[in-house]
Amino acid sequence: MVLRFLLVCTEEEIQSDPTRNLPLPKNWKTVPKPLSLTDLDKMVSSLGTAWLDVRDKAMLLTFFASGLRESELAGLKVRDLNLEDGAAKVWDGKGGTDGIIPLSPPAIAVLKEYLENVRPKLADGLDTPYVFVGRRGKPLSRQQIYYRVRDIARAALGKHISPHFLRHGFATALVEGGADIRDVQVLMRHASVDTTAIYVHTDLNYLRRICYASHPRARIAQTAS
Repeated sequence: MVLRFLLVCTEEEIQSDPTRNLPLPKNWKTVPKPLSLTDLDKMVSSLGTAWLDVRDKAMLLTFFASGLRESELAGLKVRDLNLEDGAAKVWDGKGGTDGIIPLSPPAIAVLKEYLENVRPKLADGLDTPYVFVGRRGKPLSRQQIYYRVRDIARAALGKHISPHFLRHGFATALVEGGADIRDVQVLMRHASVDTTAIYVHTDLNYLRRICYASHPRARIAQTAS
């Protein structure tokens, strides 16, 4: 800032900027905040058996099981679900990427309940292809999904939680479970593995496993113990 000031001030103490071609330092990346499985269970348990509660359970468990972004969940269509095989298709996600996302058994179970018993009542004859709909059968917008997750978290946990926390919880659960970083990248649909590496850098247990498996001295020490 001082150099730039001197360049423009009337004294003209220097004629050129000596820092012009120097590389700038990289900005620190914000460590993502994941939602823990315990907090997810509290949010799901706080919901009852009413139509909208079943729908919201399906949304929460689908988020955590798939790592979908809120816009991708809003755009999810019934034909994109294959609950027999336990998978969902994502079309034209962030960056124009497509993908197939596996679903967990709890997510599959509540999605079946929602699609069979709740969604037809909410849609009330309205022909809509989208999975998650509101009271009048219209598809939920990205903003509406955000507000539902936020409000459920406030009531159940007393803190702010957004859909992005659920996505981060999905990635963190994979890393903690021992998934390879490249596999996590595919499931998260990250264009660059550098983005996925943020989750690895925050998990000491993952780094320790990699070290023990790869470093010869670490293997020797582990065998000796």
